[in-house]
This record gives sequence, structure tokens and C-alpha cells, in this order.
Amino acid sequence: MSKKLNSILDKLPHATASDTPDTIKKISHNKLNDDNEEKIVRIVAPVPLSLKTELRRYILDNPEETEKSLILKGLRLLGFHIDDKYIEDKRKFK
Repeated sequence: MSKKLNSILDKLPHATASDTPDTIKKISHNKLNDDNEEKIVRIVAPVPLSLKTELRRYILDNPEETEKSLILKGLRLLGFHIDDKYIEDKRKFK
């Protein structure tokens, strides 16, 4: 490459993140401790198309519900402890 092109490329920021995964983990961990929030993870389960269609129809008839709220309420009925703050649709509060 030419000296001019090298000079231009040296001035540009790198396209990849400069934080290492360890740094990112520390930042996330500190944020969790500051907010006293529990880490959120996803559960993925294949379901029959007929069930997915039923859920969509139910949600159309009950706009205050989401797939997430229905699943969490169902788990609560089975006896799992689930705080209301996890069931609420956060989009409603924006």
C-alpha cells in the first residue's frame, strides 16, 4: 500500500470492539448489582403451529397480553415464583 493510504487507514477507528469479553462481563455484572436486577435469559421451546396460532388469536383479542406474559402466567399457575415486574409489558410504560 502507499504511504498516503496507510496514513489514512491509521487515523480511522477500528471496526471491531476494543473491549475484551472480560471487560464487558465486568460492566454487565456491575450494572446488575447497581440496579439489584436479576439477569434475564431466554427460554426457547418449539411448539406446534396450531398452538402458536391460538396464542396469536388470543393476543389479538386481549391486547394487554403478550406471548411472554401468557407463558409466565402459565408458569406461575404451575407454582413457579415469578414477580409481576417480569410479566408486565415494558412497552406500555414508554
